[in-house]
Amino acid sequence: MKSFGKLIQSGSMRKSLGILLIASSLILCIVIAGCTQAQTLPAPTAKPTAVPTTVVPINGCDMNAQDKASMAFMNNTNLRNVSFCEIIVWCGDGGTYNTMSLNAKGDSCPESIFLGINKTELAIQYQVSSVGTNPDTGRKWWSADEFDAMQSTTVRDFDGMKARYSGDTGATPSGEPQDLSAEGIPAMMYQPITFYRTSTLIWEKGQPVFIIDDANGTTWVNKNFQNGVDPTLTYKGMSTLGSRLNSLPPGWKFRTVILKEDLVFKADGAWPIMWDELGGAYDQAVPGKANYIP
Repeated sequence: MKSFGKLIQSGSMRKSLGILLIASSLILCIVIAGCTQAQTLPAPTAKPTAVPTTVVPINGCDMNAQDKASMAFMNNTNLRNVSFCEIIVWCGDGGTYNTMSLNAKGDSCPESIFLGINKTELAIQYQVSSVGTNPDTGRKWWSADEFDAMQSTTVRDFDGMKARYSGDTGATPSGEPQDLSAEGIPAMMYQPITFYRTSTLIWEKGQPVFIIDDANGTTWVNKNFQNGVDPTLTYKGMSTLGSRLNSLPPGWKFRTVILKEDLVFKADGAWPIMWDELGGAYDQAVPGKANYIP
């Protein structure tokens, strides 16, 4: 019985070794030759060839139209004493691109970028007769606190300055671009022009507002100032701006008011604006569209 047991054990071992040898042969067969079933490998694919693309610069008039069609109401807050500027692409009226709430926090028109804007090259790039900036030199700062406006959802880049289309600046009666240079301001100072926009402009309760009343009793509220004409003008000097306005027409007067409640202007289309002799911009307090006349 003992010898028979050894034979059985020895036979089992040989059987196990035989099975392992057969399995190993099958695996080797599959790896090397695919055994009895031929293996079809996928055909090599050609590497995609990059198709060259030609970047066609957009025409400025087409850009104005596209951006006007993509406008949405945007909220811009905490604006008081924050810099900004505008790039104007002239196609009859000037498509006006505003930098507010873009570029750097608290400085939406960084001076280093503004000084690098090449208006001549931009006019060539956009295939228009003229591209301007507002202001032409210096920069602008808000004296209003909030400007909720229809602006394009598309951000354009003008020599590194990011801006959104925000409306049109009217051309001169002859159809020419407005001269927004320091030299051009005297020709338009204290003369209302029309700007087209949909917006809500707010000066907050408790804040000062800077006002010019014209000889007809129309109230004009300053929304921003610039230092392109007078480099020494800052927000701190706005409360005494009247002492710097030497060319106010007869019967016109400047005053500063501390608001007892928010002052709100709601524009929906044409809105009268004007500039003072230092390039400061004013909105008319239009009865029925201003919540009150300060």
